[in-house]
Amino acid sequence: MNQVQNWIQNALSTVGSWITYLWATVTAGTALLSLQDYTFIIGTVVGAIYTIRTYRINKA
Repeated sequence: MNQVQNWIQNALSTVGSWITYLWATVTAGTALLSLQDYTFIIGTVVGAIYTIRTYRINKA
């Protein structure tokens, strides 16, 4: 029983540190981007969505 508790404790601490590093990466990435970058990313995503929808409509 003690081994199971140790394994769970180690797993939770590993996940906790992974989430910490992930959050640090996300915040650093967002701090590096400007409003122009965000606008470009959103425009690219919207354009890709409409491109895929147009392709599917014209394929039929």
